[in-house]
Amino acid sequence: MPFASHIVKRGRMYQYVRRVPEDIADRFPYSRIQRSLRTPEKARAFEAAARVHAEVERQFAHARRNKGATLDLTPVDDWEWPDWRLLADWFKAVLIEDDWQARSRQLPAPPSTRVSRAASFGATARWRKPTSICGRLFAR
Repeated sequence: MPFASHIVKRGRMYQYVRRVPEDIADRFPYSRIQRSLRTPEKARAFEAAARVHAEVERQFAHARRNKGATLDLTPVDDWEWPDWRLLADWFKAVLIEDDWQARSRQLPAPPSTRVSRAASFGATARWRKPTSICGRLFAR
C-alpha cells in the first residue's frame, strides 16, 4: 500500500497512521503506529511521511526476520532445466546426508575394549565423515 494512504490531517497538522500487520502484531506493544509529521503543509507532510514510512517498513521487516516469517527467495523466472536439475541434486544430497546422520546416530559405538577398529575392519579402513557423501554426489 502506498504511503500516501497513511497520511491523515488531524486538526492543522498531518500525521502518519498505520496499522501493524497481523503477522507481526505480537512483536509490537500497540496495534497501530501514529506519528506526527509536524507540519500543516501537504508537500512537507509527504516528504516527512516518506521518511517515516521507510523507517516503519524497516521495523516491520526486522520484526518479520526475527520471527522467521521472511523468505529470501531466489528469482527463478530465468532458470533452465539444468538449473532445476542442480537444485534437485542438491536437495537429494541434503536428504541423503540427513538420513545418513540419523542412521549413524542409531548405530552402537564400536567396542574398543574387545577388539580394536584396525583389527576388526582391517588396518587400511578409515572412518568416513558424513560430509563425504555430499562431496561424492556433487563431484562430477
